[in-house]
Amino acid sequence: MGAAGSHFAGSNHEQLLERFGGSESIAISDTFWRDLLTFPQQLTRFNPALLQQELAPTCHSLVSNDQATLHFQKLLVHVLRLLVAARKHEARAPEATNALVLTRAILLYATEHMGAGDLAALVDSPPGFLAEASDDGGEALTGEAPLLYQFVSVLLDVVSSINVSASRYLLQLEACNVLISLASTQLYTPHTAAYPGAHPFTEVIMQQAEQAPAVVQSLLHHYCTRPLLPARAPLFVPAPASAGSGSKVVRFVRSAAASVLWLPYQAFTLLLRSSAAGSSPLADTGQLLLLLLACHSPASGQLPSNGFRAALHSLQDADDRGDAEAGAGV
Repeated sequence: MGAAGSHFAGSNHEQLLERFGGSESIAISDTFWRDLLTFPQQLTRFNPALLQQELAPTCHSLVSNDQATLHFQKLLVHVLRLLVAARKHEARAPEATNALVLTRAILLYATEHMGAGDLAALVDSPPGFLAEASDDGGEALTGEAPLLYQFVSVLLDVVSSINVSASRYLLQLEACNVLISLASTQLYTPHTAAYPGAHPFTEVIMQQAEQAPAVVQSLLHHYCTRPLLPARAPLFVPAPASAGSGSKVVRFVRSAAASVLWLPYQAFTLLLRSSAAGSSPLADTGQLLLLLLACHSPASGQLPSNGFRAALHSLQDADDRGDAEAGAGV
């Protein structure tokens, strides 16, 4: 990682990250994973762009060696367990949040530097891997569903919670960010409908249509109630966009030439940056996630269809629902 890693991790964690990205395989039951995911401070307090830059060498080494080490798959196993633990015990939420920040950095690097086939391979696991991971004394993993499917299922479960406590606010926010990273490959395609395999991560999200209604309800609830960031929460908040930032819109329009979803996504992001203090990061990030999920168009005839879009289409105004119920009673 280099000396820059000391800005957020310290020299000891620098060495752990170097081992993580290295070519020597580390057993999934090794205490290394507990040490790796125990950061000395909350990673959410740092500028995400600078954090991504500092982690780039680790990410590069990791994806280069992962076919031999399976370190990213092993990381997902331990992050998944932390998420389940945080769901049961609020005191584990900061640790799980840090684990998601690291996972998001790797996913962002991967989606920006790897093709669809390589992305699918990054989360694939050989026969026996999940059984071994389930038998090493850990929890929250089955040998039946694919690893990414289980990871995404737990993320969606975290996001679908309407009642967000102060200790879990950042956890749910970071879960939204990780899902955005998984679905972000859509931002770089000129096609309105994806061909099979074009967005392997998003396809896994679409396979979990049974969770879509609860996720959509939660994201819309947060947008309407706009839960404020808890006092003294360790979150980096970018400065509002200046009044003379109109040139950014021009750059967004130019960059949107090769993508049908990039422009609305970036336009909404610009609006968020222009908002005043006292905003709701969870509400705003949730709407970015909902935009990505609802706008995904599977290939013609491909199953499953977009359950998140269907959940949005099924919404009714209170007056409309009352009229329908009154009519049914006649």
